[in-house]
Amino acid sequence: MCFLDLQFLYFSGFSSIVEFFTPSRRFVRKVYKFFYRTLVYAILGKMQEGHEGSALRKAPQNVSSYKMRPTLDEVFKTQSIREIVSEVLHEKLQGKVYNVEDAGQWSRDIADTVNVTVKERLLMPRYKYVVQVMMGQQMGAGCHYFAKCYWDVESDSHISFTYTNPTLFCVCTVFGVYLY
Repeated sequence: MCFLDLQFLYFSGFSSIVEFFTPSRRFVRKVYKFFYRTLVYAILGKMQEGHEGSALRKAPQNVSSYKMRPTLDEVFKTQSIREIVSEVLHEKLQGKVYNVEDAGQWSRDIADTVNVTVKERLLMPRYKYVVQVMMGQQMGAGCHYFAKCYWDVESDSHISFTYTNPTLFCVCTVFGVYLY
């Protein structure tokens, strides 16, 4: 009963301050969560001091172990991924002649192979890979390829590699997005 009264008094006093500043709901939830944890751990600590033989556990020392950024060892390895893409494209398209019926299957095979190879060879935890392959026939006309993304510049990245032979061109792009 004492716990509920303290919780109510603590949060009701804080809500008047929150209404004055009018922060976002997300901020308010985080602040409430922080104060709630602090209050619960303070009460549990006092209860534990009074009842040493009770079954109550001690509050954990490190509450948050949330990673906001990858470490230097975990960042998107552009050079290694570029080498993998180059190997796969040369292996899959060497000596091939462009054919409309086969181009779709070749694109899927290339994308799947690149995705699996990157996951197997490079250990970059918490990254999601998106592989995009565009293939076309060499007819002498120009072609522009671009991608527009909304991401975190510090942790997300991409590489792009172009393979050409006399009958076809292929652009393979690998996007790496860090999952928070």
